[in-house]
Amino acid sequence: REDRQRRYEENAQLFNDAMNELAAPNPKGIGEDAIVRAQPTMIDDDDGEQHKKAVSWIEVIYSSFVEGLSTADFITDILILRDLWLSDNLWWTTFMLSLLIAPYLVCYS
Repeated sequence: REDRQRRYEENAQLFNDAMNELAAPNPKGIGEDAIVRAQPTMIDDDDGEQHKKAVSWIEVIYSSFVEGLSTADFITDILILRDLWLSDNLWWTTFMLSLLIAPYLVCYS
């Protein structure tokens, strides 16, 4: 029991140290070049002046529309998977589940 308590306290201390390191203004391992890359994009005009690139409303509306369609598609896929599962269609359920997780497998491989 005491060993368990000691391990818990060590893990809590490690967690707190990690959170404090992440909360620092410039955590270890991040150089000035990485901080500069995180700044907003600057573009040059014809007269040489630099301005921040503004995101147009059309881009915001378009990306919101696409994300909405993607979310609706995912919800309908889950509903179809549920119906296939409840109707005991093992092969179609397996096929549908593999199609649902395929993008994540590609993304993380």
